[in-house]
Amino acid sequence: MAKTSHQRAVVAVILIVEAELKWEERKKGYKKDIRY
Repeated sequence: MAKTSHQRAVVAVILIVEAELKWEERKKGYKKDIRY
């Protein structure tokens, strides 16, 4: 049970980190190209 919830927590953290990285890339791209 604890293992399953821990795995869910890890997946949630990974998704959050990926979203943050994509957001950072989008902000950088926004500075270069103002089509977004």
